[in-house]
Amino acid sequence: MTSVRNEASKVASNPAVNILIRIGDGARGYLFVVMGLLALQIALGKISGTVDYQGAIAATADKPLGKFLLIVVLIGLVFYVLWALAAALFDLLHVGHDLKGLFKRTLLLVNAVIYGLLIPMLVVYISGGSTKTGSQNFNIGRLASTIFLLPGGKWLVAVVGAALFIGGLFTILSGFRRNFDNEGSCNFYGAPVAIIICLDDSFSTRQMIDVGTAVGYLVLTAHDFGLATCPIGLIADYCDEIKDLLNIPENKKVVIGIALGYPDRENLMSQFRSSRTDVTELVRWI
Repeated sequence: MTSVRNEASKVASNPAVNILIRIGDGARGYLFVVMGLLALQIALGKISGTVDYQGAIAATADKPLGKFLLIVVLIGLVFYVLWALAAALFDLLHVGHDLKGLFKRTLLLVNAVIYGLLIPMLVVYISGGSTKTGSQNFNIGRLASTIFLLPGGKWLVAVVGAALFIGGLFTILSGFRRNFDNEGSCNFYGAPVAIIICLDDSFSTRQMIDVGTAVGYLVLTAHDFGLATCPIGLIADYCDEIKDLLNIPENKKVVIGIALGYPDRENLMSQFRSSRTDVTELVRWI
């Protein structure tokens, strides 16, 4: 199970897969935006019909470049569903196994099922057909006639539409801002060995220099043995959780972690080389 989880984490941290998952978030947000616009039009009395996922897909199919948009949505949702399933089953988001963590993972699983059911519908519309099957999703069109009878019912529909529209934009933005690097860091990028460097509370912050020196030599020594390392500072933000999990004494402070293992040179992340600032911009000679 651990090896499967590690492989799932490595695939999820692939930059190309990250882009496709972001497209999936954008696809989900797009459907909400379209549903919101349809709801607003119903509230204004301009159209009648259904405002659900099926209605959003049908409305897109009728527009210029509609099939192209649906293909993009389909690709995005396929990868989102696969990622959500992996995140739920293998805890790729590191939410844990307590009640709160299990609740979040269950929500991911439910999302995977809901969006997975949309995939056949998208294929039908892309192929030029249409589905007459009633949608099981939230449907404002079916409720509109009832809601309009309530005091301010028209405005209630408009508010729901605006909420769907804003929620869709937020989902799109969240997708672009999703930090996959942090998710990979918390899992040590699937490395077989994780090293936690701690500093005793009795030492001052000046000893951080010694910690840095020790980490530098450790990284160089590992490289000499044909191993790869990745220092990870993010885990210091989870100091208390790590200390509880590993029974680290309270007087120790988690400073940094190091992922250790054999390099996977075929992985796209291993092939990436970031730009370097010229030494003249960092060093001032006196």
